[in-house]
Order: sequence, then C-alpha cells, then structure tokens
Amino acid sequence: GSPPPSAQWFFQGRLSGTDNASINEAKGEYQLLIKQTTVAQSEGTYRVVLKNEVGEVQSTPCLLTILEPVKLTRVKPTSSIIDLEEGKAFDITVD
Repeated sequence: GSPPPSAQWFFQGRLSGTDNASINEAKGEYQLLIKQTTVAQSEGTYRVVLKNEVGEVQSTPCLLTILEPVKLTRVKPTSSIIDLEEGKAFDITVD
C-alpha cells in the first residue's frame, strides 16, 4: 500500500511481543518468525493487522499447531544374516 503500512501481530487476540519472535517487513511481505516453538507458548491463533494513514486491514486468523518431534531410537540387529528378496532395496550404515 501507499504509504507503506505498519504491521501489528496478534496471538490469541492479544498484541504479540517480540520476546520469542522477530518481525520482518520487506518488499510488501510481512513475516512473524517464532524463535523457539513450544506447545504451551506458541500454539494458537495468529493474525496480523496492517495500518497506514488511509486505513487498516486485518488477516484471517491462522491456527498454528505445534507437533512434538518424533524420537528415533537405534535398533540393534538380531542376526548378522539378512534375507533379501530379489529386486528389493537395502540400505546399511556402519558407525
């Protein structure tokens, strides 16, 4: 817009602070970058309000869902013999 608008980000209906986030505004794009996501602190509804001298407009609320990371564990082989069918893929990694 002209003049360029300023952005205000809201989380759960309240003005979002920048303690755990940074706000980027470049070339007409507005981004809220969350530094450390946790379910308790980051999961919820976000929206942005853009304002300039002409007026203001707000985005549709966006729901952010945080997924817990998958925990991988190593499985030790039960045998040194591997049966492999012809045409099947096989990967092996040695530490």
